[in-house]
Amino acid sequence: MPTPTYRQPIGLSGGFTPPPRPILILIALQLASLILDSFATTRPVISLLRLTPAVWQLGFVWQLATYPFVAFGGPSLWFLVSMLMLAWFGGDVWRGLGRRHFWRLLAISVLGSSLVAVAAFFLLALAGAGGLLGPVPFFLLQGQGTLLTIFVAAFATAYRYATVNLFWVLPLQARWLLGIEILVQLILFLQSHDLPGFLGTCAAVGLAYLYVSSGGNRRGLGRSWQKLSRLPGDLRSRWRRKRRGMKVVPGTGKAGVRKGPWVN
Repeated sequence: MPTPTYRQPIGLSGGFTPPPRPILILIALQLASLILDSFATTRPVISLLRLTPAVWQLGFVWQLATYPFVAFGGPSLWFLVSMLMLAWFGGDVWRGLGRRHFWRLLAISVLGSSLVAVAAFFLLALAGAGGLLGPVPFFLLQGQGTLLTIFVAAFATAYRYATVNLFWVLPLQARWLLGIEILVQLILFLQSHDLPGFLGTCAAVGLAYLYVSSGGNRRGLGRSWQKLSRLPGDLRSRWRRKRRGMKVVPGTGKAGVRKGPWVN
C-alpha cells in the first residue's frame, strides 16, 4: 500500500481538489436514492436496500452490503454537508490507498460493521432488551453516515499527522478524529438508544483503523490487532507509573538497556 504523503490542511481553508470518479459515483448513488426515497411509489425499493431485521427474518442478506450506498434521513442541509465531506475525505483516501486497497477497505468495513450490528440486534432481541434497539432498527448505521465514518477513520489513520481544520476553524492533527468519531457516536447512542447501530459504527471505525494501519496484509493486520489489544494494558501501566512517580532511566548498552546497577 502506498505511503501517504498528504500533509496539508483540508477544508475550505485548505483548498478543494476534484474527487476521483469512484467517489463521484458514490455521491451520485446517494443523490439518486435520496430522490427515489422522496416519492411513495419508489420508496419501497430504497427500503429493501437498507439494513433491517429482514436480513435474518426474510433472508434479505444483500442488505448487509447495500445499506451504506442509499441515502438516509431525507433532504436537509446536513445531507449537502455530508456529501462535501465524502468528497474531501473519500478523495484523499482513494488517492492515498489506491484502487485495490480502497475497495477492500470499503468491503471489509461495510460487511464487518453490519455483521456486528445484526448479531447485537439478534442477541438483544432474544434477551428481551427492547429498550436498547432504538425506535428505528440500526438508526446509527445507515446511508451516507456509514461511508463518512469509514473514510474519516481511514483518513485519520493514513494521514495521522496531517492538520485538519475541524468545522473549518479549529486545527488539530487528523489522528484525533478517531476519538471524536467514537464520542459523537456515543452521544447519538444516548439520544437514540440504538446499541446495535452504535456497536456497528464502532466496528467500522476499528476495522478501518486496522486495515489501513496494517498496510492491507495479513501479517500487518496481526501486528495491528496485537498492538490494539495491548492498548488497555499499556494505558494502565502508564497511569500507574505516573501515579507512583516512576521514571525509566535510559541506559547506554545495546538497545539502550542498562546491565546494572539499576536506578529506580
